[in-house]
Amino acid sequence: MRNIYLHIIILIIYGFMFGPVAWSQEVKFYGGDLEWQPAKELVAGEPLLYFEGAVNHADFGLLPVFYYRFAQPDPDQSLKISFLEGQWFEQPATELQQIPEKELIGEDPRIIITTETVQKKKYYSFYLLPFRRKGESGNFERLHSFTVSYSWFDDPQADRSRQLANRSYAAHSVLNTGEWYRLAVSQTGVYRLGYQDLMAMGIDPGSIDPRQIGLYGNGPGMLEEANALPGADDLAENAIYVHGEADGRFDENDYILFYGEGPDVIRYNSFFQKFEHEVNLYADETCYFLTIDRGTGRRIQPGEIITEDPTHEVYHSEELIFHEKEDLNLIKSGKIWYGEVFNSQLRHDFTIHLPYADLTEPIYIKSSLAGRSTTATYFTIYANGEEISKIDVPSVNLGSNTYARPLSTNFLPVYLESNLLEIGIEFKKNGDNDRGWLNYLNINYLRQLVFDDGQLVFSNTRITGPGHIARYHLQTQVQQPAVWDVTHRGEILAQTLQAADDSYTFKARADEIRRYMIFDSTAYSKARFVEKVENQDLHGL
Repeated sequence: MRNIYLHIIILIIYGFMFGPVAWSQEVKFYGGDLEWQPAKELVAGEPLLYFEGAVNHADFGLLPVFYYRFAQPDPDQSLKISFLEGQWFEQPATELQQIPEKELIGEDPRIIITTETVQKKKYYSFYLLPFRRKGESGNFERLHSFTVSYSWFDDPQADRSRQLANRSYAAHSVLNTGEWYRLAVSQTGVYRLGYQDLMAMGIDPGSIDPRQIGLYGNGPGMLEEANALPGADDLAENAIYVHGEADGRFDENDYILFYGEGPDVIRYNSFFQKFEHEVNLYADETCYFLTIDRGTGRRIQPGEIITEDPTHEVYHSEELIFHEKEDLNLIKSGKIWYGEVFNSQLRHDFTIHLPYADLTEPIYIKSSLAGRSTTATYFTIYANGEEISKIDVPSVNLGSNTYARPLSTNFLPVYLESNLLEIGIEFKKNGDNDRGWLNYLNINYLRQLVFDDGQLVFSNTRITGPGHIARYHLQTQVQQPAVWDVTHRGEILAQTLQAADDSYTFKARADEIRRYMIFDSTAYSKARFVEKVENQDLHGL
């Protein structure tokens, strides 16, 4: 009986529908006063606390939840929403029994955002659990009024997805004609193919016109599970650099450079304003296809020379480091795999180096775990010896369909005194059948733009906006490094660098989140040759 609060009053708010707003315009929404009522026996023998308009959500059990629904004004925009402030009152000890399933209440108000499409229009549902637990005291507080802010911003990915959904399809596959060679890469970087590499693939470099060399591939990640979602129609051509191609011969000192991406995906979460990862469940490598005879290949072009003054000076990059092992599937079904097990070993420790971290700003730690226990228990997370979170694990009925409780934290802020981060995770085991598992750790931090050698990917979302121009400051002792804008693999741009004392600068437009790669000639990555590919034409079937 999970919808018991709906028997009191149904609150579906249409009167406060959000209207269209400009990119990055922030609007504050006052959630109003929650009209808490005396406990009422909504379940036989259980007087429960509630407020007018409360609903239920499956993730929050029998707890009363605030609900708000609103429409997306533009299909090519995304939502950013955050809890700003609230007025809290301590829950009297005499009324604690009127709060069911207390183990679902955290130290911060829990928020869930869901989406649905009705008659081709997208709607967002905002659920807020109006309780929180007070730190070490363990007392509970309930929310009486609150304010949230929201804004809509242009989402280039959504626009590209819409264009893909409306496109026509190719009559023939690119692999239909020509000679093709499959390569595989396991990590993101700049890859080099030289004269000897081509010979090892069975190509006679002296017989080809290097201007016709092309590279195709669709980058990292998995195919969409839903057929209705837009996907790649065919292999897309990537921009590459071919040294010495102007004379029409591939000589022994000539070579190919291309930007290759590993199989895992890094995405920007606009709601939390943090980067997140998605491990590829089906592949450890990303494949690219080299061709030598399909006409003039796509090349990396010089970046725009900007003469205007910059609107933002950039000295930092936003970095993501993650730890995830795919060792164990709890029910031998589904796609969620776990790594470290909390059973005979009840604590796992991780040492993580954060090169050139800006110690004036916090890092953010997110964790995903699972727990199985017949009684309520908890995980404790430590950062450099200090407890930063205690995650309650609700009990599981061993005879039910629920094997374990999936759990996660929000992005927990932590200030460091050095570039070394020690994370400890401890599980409280109450019984012989209790178990815990770690899915992943995700660490976001701000990194100074210092380049020692090799290769480095960098990005900064804070300076993004219409009309913005960023000047990036790169500290390095490397002589004549190269910087590519790798935001779009088919339109890679080589940036023009201006040298200064122990640093280089360049200017670029920051109208969208851009991703750059800086590298030198000492540490190119090496792709793995897989096979020569026979011609095929799936589109022509």
